Amino acid sequence: MSEPLVESVLSALKAEFPDLAAASVSAARHLLTDIREDIRKWSAQAATGHITPEELEWLAKSRLDVVRLETLRETGLSHVRLDALRRRLAIHIVQVLFPTG
Repeated sequence: MSEPLVESVLSALKAEFPDLAAASVSAARHLLTDIREDIRKWSAQAATGHITPEELEWLAKSRLDVVRLETLRETGLSHVRLDALRRRLAIHIVQVLFPTG
């Protein structure tokens, strides 16, 4: 995933949730970095219409689940907060790749 896309998703999260802690931003950056190649592939598929926004959201959530435990261990975030962050990331990835007006 390109750094501008990572920054765009992180900026959207910070704007939507101004109380987002530094640890959460760090965890989000870690999650996005871990799925960089997947997001690059999904971006190309989304751009060509091969996957829908719903499919992209499902793929992102599923892939983020895979790295959840490692991130939890590294950042010390609670399980509940990490799950919420994962959901927010998936939604923001879809919104960045499929802007709506």
